Amino acid sequence: MPALTVATFNVENLLTRFEFGRNRDGGLDETASALFAFPDEAAELAALQAYKTTLSDDMRQLTAQAIRDIAADVVVLQEVEGRHALEAFYDRYLNRAGDAAPLHAPSSPNAVYPHRVAIDGNDRRGIGIAVISKRPLKAVTTHQQETFRTLGLDPADIHFGKTPTQPDDRVFKRDCLEVDVEVGGRTLTLYGVHFKSMEPERKWTRTVRVAEATAVRRLIERRFAEPAAADWLLLGDLNDYCDGADGPDADHGLAPLLGWDACEDLVARIPDFADRWTHYWPGGDQHRQLDYILASRALAARNMAALPRVMRRGMPYRAGLPFRADPYGADRYPRVGWDRPKASDHCPVVVRLEI
Repeated sequence: MPALTVATFNVENLLTRFEFGRNRDGGLDETASALFAFPDEAAELAALQAYKTTLSDDMRQLTAQAIRDIAADVVVLQEVEGRHALEAFYDRYLNRAGDAAPLHAPSSPNAVYPHRVAIDGNDRRGIGIAVISKRPLKAVTTHQQETFRTLGLDPADIHFGKTPTQPDDRVFKRDCLEVDVEVGGRTLTLYGVHFKSMEPERKWTRTVRVAEATAVRRLIERRFAEPAAADWLLLGDLNDYCDGADGPDADHGLAPLLGWDACEDLVARIPDFADRWTHYWPGGDQHRQLDYILASRALAARNMAALPRVMRRGMPYRAGLPFRADPYGADRYPRVGWDRPKASDHCPVVVRLEI
């Protein structure tokens, strides 16, 4: 039976532009600039650009190393600033990282991805969803244009922001990218997503994620007459959690998917939450599973022994040690720092499935 290794990875702001925030005093807010005095903001900006370029180079080497080591056939990426950013990252980092076999999977093929797609979505910051693949992509469909009206959703259920949601407003804050991959004569459909973040408050943004989760379910039901029996996967950063170190948490916006009997959250198969979390939020010292791989019931049933892996070697040291049952070991990549550089603020999640 043919097999495919798939993964999801939020690569955290893969950008080709500079972004600088401001502190409470109105100045440019970067750690490095706080150590020095500058004659004016132009001089500070020039220094910050040099700093950001160097830091980004370190970070993207670590990002490429993480993708190289998970050795997946297909990877769904989040927070990619368009095709130009994806190609620049591929040419200068990922392609070079794939020159040698992955350290922790010496029998796997080199991590070079000849098939790549990135489509600009609805995000105002320009961060979208991309797919890199060692196998040809049969079809790629963006659903960024889907509205509450086209998907039969009631915008009155959305309580977010000052402007009321309208029937012709787009549902997805980024996109839902639908990709068909041929595996041994069979077609596997992947849905790549990145739901609305929990900023500024989880409860305030919950209904937006409920709408996005319902929308993805509607798209799957539209595509397949019997979703439970079809071959599909949903991969991505759903930006919400249903459990944590303290146990189950039902106050999430993912029920339309996690409560759907047509699919299974494969990451939930990892028995201990200490081995399941995929994101660390230092503001609340919280480890959470925000990244998911959901499989149709038929696909999950054919892969009862399949257990996803969460790879944390690129996480900053502030996320804590040790990482129990980490298949790649608890050590970090060289040059990973306490806060930065790092591969991302998310961990890649990977699983191998028989199709």
